[in-house]
Amino acid sequence: ISICNPALRDSKQPVEDVIHQIVADRLKLAQDYLDFAASIPNTSPSNCRQIISRSYYAMHHAARAVIFETRRMDIRSHEAVVAEIAKIMGGDVSETLGAQHKLRNNVEYELYLPGLDFQSASANSLNIASAFYQNCQDFIRKRRGT
Repeated sequence: ISICNPALRDSKQPVEDVIHQIVADRLKLAQDYLDFAASIPNTSPSNCRQIISRSYYAMHHAARAVIFETRRMDIRSHEAVVAEIAKIMGGDVSETLGAQHKLRNNVEYELYLPGLDFQSASANSLNIASAFYQNCQDFIRKRRGT
């Protein structure tokens, strides 16, 4: 792993402390995405697209935190994160992440989505992401026994 944070890269801390810091930083990034998504009013399709996208990225980063915590590796590929989280947390969790990834792709790349109620979809995505984040945080706490 390439650690770009100089404070961690040059650290004399025990490896476990550095790993815990990286996981905490990844969870903080996920929380920042969630907070940003929640701050966007779902009053227009373009805003709703952003809520869905940011909500998905919160989930993606929370999943990466779990993967780093358990496997001590960082995976960037969205599909690989979905596959790895299935091995760690189970199929239901990965299916949720995969479905939100697909929705994010649709709202990011498709101009017309006639069957999508943007307001409902964005509210649902934010709720799903919040629960997913909490699930990942709980998983890490339980694994650490804290």
